[in-house]
Amino acid sequence: MGRGCRLLLWVSLVLLVMTVFVLLFARRALTPLNTGKKIDFEVRKGETFSEAGNRLQKEGIIRSALGLKILIKTAGRDRDLKQGIYEVSSNMRPAEIIKMLINGEVKSVWVTFPEGITAEEMGGILEKKKIISQKDFVFEAKNYETVIEGEHFKGLEGLLYPDTYNVATNITPSEMAELMLEQFKSKAVPLYRVRKQRYKLSLRDSVTLASLIEREASQPGELPVMAGVYMNRLKTRMLLNCDATIQYALGGRKTELTYKDLEIDSPYNTYKHPGLPPGPIGNPGLEALKAAFRPAGVPYYYYVLNWKANDGSHIFTTTYQEHLKAIREADQ
Repeated sequence: MGRGCRLLLWVSLVLLVMTVFVLLFARRALTPLNTGKKIDFEVRKGETFSEAGNRLQKEGIIRSALGLKILIKTAGRDRDLKQGIYEVSSNMRPAEIIKMLINGEVKSVWVTFPEGITAEEMGGILEKKKIISQKDFVFEAKNYETVIEGEHFKGLEGLLYPDTYNVATNITPSEMAELMLEQFKSKAVPLYRVRKQRYKLSLRDSVTLASLIEREASQPGELPVMAGVYMNRLKTRMLLNCDATIQYALGGRKTELTYKDLEIDSPYNTYKHPGLPPGPIGNPGLEALKAAFRPAGVPYYYYVLNWKANDGSHIFTTTYQEHLKAIREADQ
C-alpha cells in the first residue's frame, strides 16, 4: 500500500471516529434529562439562544448548552428568540424547548388590578409580576391617545378598567393598555350612553367624578349618594374639598392630611380650585362608574367619615351647621 493510500486511510478513520463522536454527543446532548424539574424561565430582552442555553444548563433543564447551540445554529434561528417567561421542564427535548422559544409560547399569568388605583400603581403590579416595567407602562398610559364618544383623550388615567386579566408574559405596554381600554369601552361606555345626570357631564368629567367617589367611599351603597353630594356642590360652585385629590397631587396615599398638604399648588387641589380636577385621579370600577352616571338625588352637600362606627361609612348632611355637629358626633 502506497504512502498516499495510507494517509487517506488514516484521514478516513479519523473522520469516522469524529463523526461517531459527534453523533454520540448529539444523541446524548439532545436527550431529555428527565429529572422532572420544572421552572419558569425568563428570556431577557436581546438575549441569544447561546446565552439562554447556558442558563438552561445551569438550571438543570438541559444536558448541554453546546448541543442546544449546535441545533439552533443548524436551523439558522439564533436571533429568533422571543422575550417572555416560559414554563420549561427537564422532561422536554431540547428541540421542543427551541420550538417553544421561537414561537413565543410564553406562560400566561393572572393579574388583578384593584378598583381606584392609579396607572402608576398598575404599573407597579405589572412589574412585580415580571410582565412590564412600571416605567414603560406609565409612559404608555400617559402618552396613549384615543377618541371615545367624540372626546379626545391623551392619557389613559381613568380609562384603564380595573379587573382580572390573563395575559401573556411578553405582552407589550401598548397591548396591555389597549386590552384594559377595550374592557372600559365594553363595560362603561354603554352605561354612559344611558346616563341620568341632572347636569350632563362629559365622559371625561363623569369618569373623573367616578374616580373621586371610588377613593372617598368604601361602602358600595354610599357611592350614588356621594356622587349626588358632589353634583350638588358642582351646581352651586362650591369647592369639592376632596381629600383624595390632594393625595393624588402629592403623588401618594397618606392616612391623614395636614393643613400644609391642603395648601399644595396644584390644579388637583379641590380645596382651592372649584369644579372637578383636570382629569381622573385613578381608575374607577364598575359600581363607581354607575354611581357617577346615575347620582342619587339627595339634598346633601357635606359628608364626614364616621369614625365612631369604624366601618368606613359616612354621615351625610345638608347644612354646614349639621356638618359641624356630625363631625363632633363622628369623633365621639
